[in-house]
Amino acid sequence: MGIQCRPIAHGAQPLAPQQVPRPREDPNEIDQTPPPAIDQQKVDDIPELGSLEEGIDLFEALGRNIELQVGVGELTYRAQKLEHLKKANEAKRCLHTKARGIQCGSPAVGGKSYCCFFFHQMIHDERQQLPT
Repeated sequence: MGIQCRPIAHGAQPLAPQQVPRPREDPNEIDQTPPPAIDQQKVDDIPELGSLEEGIDLFEALGRNIELQVGVGELTYRAQKLEHLKKANEAKRCLHTKARGIQCGSPAVGGKSYCCFFFHQMIHDERQQLPT
C-alpha cells in the first residue's frame, strides 16, 4: 500500500524547540517604553568613543533592541506552535478499539481511519487471512 510511516529510531530524541533566550516574563520588570532606534551612524561612531561612559546609552539601547527582537521571535514561535496544536487537535483519530475497549486515538494516517501502527497491522492481518 502507499502509506509510509516514518519510524523513530531507537533512542532518538524529539526535535528541540527553537533555542532562543527567553525574555523576562514579569511585566513589572519590562520597560514599557519602546527602545530608542539605533541608526547606522551611531554604530559607525562606536570606534570614536572616547570612554566607556560615552557608550553606556548606546549599550543599553542595543540591549533593549535585542531584547525586543528576542521577544518578538518568542511570540512568533508561540503563535506558530499554537496553530500547529490546533491543527493536531482537529486531525482525524484512529478508530481502532484496543482489547480493553479504549479507542487508540492516535492521529490517523493520510485520511485513513487508522494510525500507522494499526493500519499496517490491519494489512498484515488481511494478508494472513487470504486463502492459499
